[in-house]
Amino acid sequence: MLIETTRPKRYKDFIIIGLAIEAPRLELWKCKGIIYSRDSRKELKRLDKLRQAAFRNKGGAQDAGLRMCHYWIDNYRSELDRLLRSPSKPIANRIMVMSRSWRTGRNSDACNV
Repeated sequence: MLIETTRPKRYKDFIIIGLAIEAPRLELWKCKGIIYSRDSRKELKRLDKLRQAAFRNKGGAQDAGLRMCHYWIDNYRSELDRLLRSPSKPIANRIMVMSRSWRTGRNSDACNV
């Protein structure tokens, strides 16, 4: 599967990116859009229409991803502002998995999941 992105573009205090994702079985391209904050470069929203829309060329899919970002910023600005104010979440929550022998004090390995 091939993923092609546009160059980051500015739109109303946000940075937007359009993605084209190849669907090899269909020989078509699916679209996705990502909105980032301009100042902190925090990812705010991922928009995807992978099931609804398919395009014959990657340029059309990338443009559709950018248009989705434009629409979301124009119509859902209050939600984006709320996402900007919310604290960033950690990338991954690590859970320590312990074997029984580790809990009993014998030498064992613990791994992060």
